[in-house]
Amino acid sequence: FRRWADAGPATELNTLAVVSERLFTHTDPSDLIPELKRYVDALRSLDRAADLGIYTPDHERLHQLAIQRQVVYKPCGAGGGDVGAVVGNAEDLATFARAAEDLGFHKLAITRADHGVHISR
Repeated sequence: FRRWADAGPATELNTLAVVSERLFTHTDPSDLIPELKRYVDALRSLDRAADLGIYTPDHERLHQLAIQRQVVYKPCGAGGGDVGAVVGNAEDLATFARAAEDLGFHKLAITRADHGVHISR
């Protein structure tokens, strides 16, 4: 990443910073999924430009499946991650989960923390 960033204008990183800020400062709950989609698109662009390996072939398969099922998919974890998160309405999420399981992926039984997202600077 550092070599890529030092080599020239980091347009994709700047775009990711802008959409990240919007993701955490939007005020209308109906904006969450469109803002998250913009974030994912910017993250994928950065991943491709800097050859980071965030979107491994399996993550890319799930990303494409998410597009088909009208949900938003994002890899989670360091360096390509070992899990992904999906956001959407309950019906579309269930359809995505079934299709992903049919492809050999596993649905994890996890919950969110009660405190939600915290930003510190």
